Amino acid sequence: MNDPTTGDALCSSRKERLRQGDETALAEVMDAYAPRLAAAVRFRYPVFDDADVDDVLAVAFFRLWQGRRRLEPASGRLSTLLCRIAFHVAREVCRYSWHKARQLEVPIDWLRGTEPAAKPDHAEPPSAVPCQRTEDLRRIIDGLPDSYRQIVLADVAARDRVASADYLAGELDVAPGTVRVYRTRAYAAIRVEMRKLGYELP
Repeated sequence: MNDPTTGDALCSSRKERLRQGDETALAEVMDAYAPRLAAAVRFRYPVFDDADVDDVLAVAFFRLWQGRRRLEPASGRLSTLLCRIAFHVAREVCRYSWHKARQLEVPIDWLRGTEPAAKPDHAEPPSAVPCQRTEDLRRIIDGLPDSYRQIVLADVAARDRVASADYLAGELDVAPGTVRVYRTRAYAAIRVEMRKLGYELP
């Protein structure tokens, strides 16, 4: 996959900005590379549907952001690095299934079916721990920026594990790449806040 840039200088500049924690650089990288990266993943893994590809890209960009301090401006191309990360994520999906692979990055499964199931009157009362966890999680989600919260809640309701970036882009009046940036930031924020409260995440 060739870099969709005007040259190595732009690629190096973006890597340096990523190293410095510039979130606008991440948004630029996602807008620039997401279409070709998605095409590469679809070509390599034709069994994936659009939701699977969106998930792979979301995790890949999240990992790029996590490892941004290790980026060297003069070392390699971002397209090569992103392909390597995305293909690694895709292999995890094939090996472990989405349920386990998604737990490596985001607590999305905590957001689904978090209410304790109804039990007969004679059953033992449910533990208070899951209820507290649910309330804490809801409070954190309620505190997210509106666009982030909409994306998270749309993911919870989505039949295919993650809501369509194109659909959310239309709802939020932003680019699909921006939806992916917001999704990455939202789940990262959820993880940080849950860990602050003492919850252990996968």
